[in-house]
Amino acid sequence: MKSKTLIQVAMSEETLTRVSTRLTRLDGVETVKRRRAGLLLIEFDPERVGLRHLVETARTCSDRAEIVDL
Repeated sequence: MKSKTLIQVAMSEETLTRVSTRLTRLDGVETVKRRRAGLLLIEFDPERVGLRHLVETARTCSDRAEIVDL
């Protein structure tokens, strides 16, 4: 079963690229799509990767990374 979440990262194109690349490499993450104004839409398998792990991975590149309610 797929889940989706939005993570607010940063406005910097470089930071968005780094976070997107790292999240894409995680086991259980199916797609990472860029949305408006520093948002990433992530489709993932919650049985293989948790929300907390997604945010912690994003924070390795951006201290401001946080989940946005869908």
